[in-house]
Amino acid sequence: ILFIATNSCGESMDSVTIIYNPESCPKAVISITEPKEVVTTKNTRLTAKVLQLQGGTIQVKLNNVVITHQYNTSSRVLTSDLE
Repeated sequence: ILFIATNSCGESMDSVTIIYNPESCPKAVISITEPKEVVTTKNTRLTAKVLQLQGGTIQVKLNNVVITHQYNTSSRVLTSDLE
């Protein structure tokens, strides 16, 4: 999954790689909930809902660099501050 944020100063990309084995389990699903539109500020918080992770891993990248994130297994919400 590729996230792209663009403004007049440039473009930022973020992606998550999900490895899926159709014979053993359903594919993980990630849905970005924030930001909902084009980002126009330097600092933005990414919020996403991650379903069916089933012991898998999550990696968040900004400009192809891994950045820290938090994932709440109870609420299934991923957050990451994009700077």
